Parts: sequence; C-alpha cells; structure tokens
Amino acid sequence: MLDALDQAFGGAGSVTAPTHKQVFGSETVGRGDARKVEHYEALQVYYVEYKGNQKISPAEQQAAFIDKYPELPEAKWKKWVPVDKRGRGGATRQPIAITYSYKYSVNVKSKATKRMAEDEALPEAIAWGEANIGRPEMFEWRIKGSAKTAYGWFVTAVAEKTNYIVSKILVDEAGTRLAPPATDPKYFGTSTYGDEQKKAAAAGGADDTAALMAELAAIAAALPDLEAGEERDDKLARRRELEAALAQRSALVDVNLVKTEDWLGADEVYVAVSGAGERFQSPVRKLNDGQSHTFTVPLTALMPYDRPVTLQIYDEDLGWFFDRDDLIVTMDWRPPFEEATNKESLDEADYRVRAHL
Repeated sequence: MLDALDQAFGGAGSVTAPTHKQVFGSETVGRGDARKVEHYEALQVYYVEYKGNQKISPAEQQAAFIDKYPELPEAKWKKWVPVDKRGRGGATRQPIAITYSYKYSVNVKSKATKRMAEDEALPEAIAWGEANIGRPEMFEWRIKGSAKTAYGWFVTAVAEKTNYIVSKILVDEAGTRLAPPATDPKYFGTSTYGDEQKKAAAAGGADDTAALMAELAAIAAALPDLEAGEERDDKLARRRELEAALAQRSALVDVNLVKTEDWLGADEVYVAVSGAGERFQSPVRKLNDGQSHTFTVPLTALMPYDRPVTLQIYDEDLGWFFDRDDLIVTMDWRPPFEEATNKESLDEADYRVRAHL
C-alpha cells in the first residue's frame, strides 16, 4: 500500500506510515494558574499477527507479545495477556478476511469447469492482493466458494490472517506514551517504490555509507605519501567521486523526549555537531513530553571521517539575551560511525538520543 501511494506521487520521495493505529487526544496538565489543555498523538493497540485463520493458545500469545515488545516488563504482559492454570485467557482475537471475486465464463457447468474456474481465480486473487493489500505476505489465500451463474462460475477467494490485540496506548517502561522515531521499522513502514537505489538504501544504505566514509578517510591518509603519477591521480579522482556521493547523504539523529527541561511547555530542541570541520547546527524543533523528531545532519559535518565528532543536543532559551541555551546531551560519535546512543541527560531533562547513518 505504501508503494502504491509512493507511485501515485510519482516516486519522487518516500511514503512513511505507522505500523500501529494512530490516535489523537487531549489531556489537562499543570496546576493552578499553569493548568492547561494539551493535545497529543500516540500509537495504540499492541498486536501480534499470524498468517491464515488460526487459533493460537493463550500461552503462545503471551510469549509472542513478550518477544515483540521487550521494552515492557514480562509482568505487564502476564497481566494484559493472562493465562490461568487451565491455559485459558489470552488477548482479543481479531480475524481479518479480504475477499476477491472472479467471473469465469463457460457454457458447461460441471465439476471439471468449476475446478478450472477456481484454479484460474486463485492466482488472479493473489496478484490482486500483492498490489492492493498492505503487507500481503501476512495473508493466506483460499477459495471460499463458487456459484453457478448464467455466464458460468462466480468464484470468491478470501485472504486471511489472524491478529491478537491488546487495545492500549503504547508506552515505554516508565509508562510514558511511546514516541519512536519515524526511522524505527518496528513502528513505521517506508515505501520502496522506484529505482533500485531506493530499495538498496532501505535494506542496507547505512552500511554502504559507512564503507564510503571509511574509503575516503583511507585515501586522505594515503595521499601525502604518494608521489605524482597514475596511482595518485586515480586516488584523487576516486576522492572526488566519494566526496560528491557523500555530499548528497545525511546522518540521522533521533531525539525522543521523555521529560522536557522546561517546567512549562515544550523544549525548543536543536542538534549541533562539531569536529575537524565547521560547526553544524540544525533548525529548532519544538518538542514536548512523549514527542520525538529525527534531525538530519549533512555528512560533511562529520568530515574527515577519521576522528570523533561531538554531538550535542540543546534546548534553546528564548528569554533574556544573556541566557545561554541549555545543553541537555553531549556525546562523542566515533568512526566507523556505528549506531550510538546517549547515556545521560543534563538539567533534569530526559532525552533519548540515537545517532545513526
């Protein structure tokens, strides 16, 4: 389905959508004069899914939820997906069925022509499902029935899967509404319609980027010792190619606010990167408790890729002119620039930061 939307927009970009139900609500926060209503968005309904029309034992359901959502303690799942001494209980079963109709024209209505009609209908239904059903690999197709008509046979095929659900807003281990970054494939899907480069990027772009960065750093280290000649010219040409390719790419910094630094209202968050090159500073993003944002950092800010850079997350102060921005997170990001997370937050805030390619 995401690829169909991507195609409808011409494949110029990518379409991202949550894998869980999205809900919106309001809540009252603060006390006294500071009391106010704030709006929020959240993900709702925990689920595990099975291909086809199945009945899964409560114990297996419970184990599947524990495995899929390890951020919550097992005790929580034993409460939400209970299993009694006789093995009864479990989550809410939600069978899903999508039908497809097929007309088969034939003069003779016999068992043989019925079988021919169904044999022809099933692959047509599967092909339709691939183009029109979200995550078609999770569905199992079968022939539901065939009816005689004036023109021949009317065949109905059905695609089935089974969900087991717990209808609660998704939270982290502290009970705060979960606000994962849009780059987290567990909670967000991204289209891959278009050229193969986009699909390769979705599958392993980070590894490719890291390899190009390492190659460029190695060339920079080798050039001072190379004399003029063909080998040096080849290295210089390759360096230009790598610099041009990496100039089009960005690193990502996911910032998830569990608790703001400001007592009232949202934090004005931005990312700063400093190293051997010029200091980079991102645009400001207003974030409140439970909200998150993915900041993009041009890879040129990490050059020359052979030494650590300092990644800092600030809450911008908009008060008096002498009031400095509040430093909330500072962390070193080192070659080969694998995924890195912060270990602490300052100023009594709680930011969860993940830097990755």
